Amino acid sequence: SAVSGILTVALTYVFARRLFRSKEIALLSAAVLAVLPSHVFYSRLAMQESFSTMCLLAGFFFYFSRRKVSYFLLVSAVFFSAVYFTNYRMIVLPVLLAVFEYVQSLAEKRKVDWVKYGATVVMFGAIVLGIGLLNNGSNLAITTAWMGHQAEMAAAQVSWLNILSYPYSMIRLEGAIFSVLLIMNLYWLLKRDWQMLLPCSMVLTQMAIFTCASEKGARYLCVVLPFAAMAAALSVHTFLLK
Repeated sequence: SAVSGILTVALTYVFARRLFRSKEIALLSAAVLAVLPSHVFYSRLAMQESFSTMCLLAGFFFYFSRRKVSYFLLVSAVFFSAVYFTNYRMIVLPVLLAVFEYVQSLAEKRKVDWVKYGATVVMFGAIVLGIGLLNNGSNLAITTAWMGHQAEMAAAQVSWLNILSYPYSMIRLEGAIFSVLLIMNLYWLLKRDWQMLLPCSMVLTQMAIFTCASEKGARYLCVVLPFAAMAAALSVHTFLLK
């Protein structure tokens, strides 16, 4: 967990540097993540959150690093599969990837690259299914049965108050100042600056997805904390340092 946490901080710098082409924003992003309470906490525990966070960020990095279909997509799919096998709830990864691809297409003023997206999702699905079918499909059978059970539990707990679960968790665990810096990213929506809005959109998507789950565990936000750190760094760099 400690090694994964350190590598995630380094990868956050590399990702932010490539995404925003700014050394200052990249350094701020890495610094924010390094002191973020939840990231520090889970980097000290023998749990899967730190490793899955690193793999998720690596998956998006390799997906983003090439505009066309290439072997990088296979590397991306392998990392995404590692996320799923350390946290089966991340079967929703194709949704996150779709949001990433859509917002990035707006930022680059191009059409959504469905071929690139589809190739990655197919490879991700093939790896998950291939490994899941080993040993007479025991992994696939147990996991899908449990996901079905949790879906039934979630359906019985629907309430409009659920939308407050993750905003509350963010304020409670990461602090009011960090949460305000995150919310300030809605400014980019008004400006239609989609590149700047990308990190915040990933965080909001993760919140929206797991708001529908039966268990509103704050740890399910861990995988998007690097994006949250980037969003906070953007606010600091734009509104406080300039």
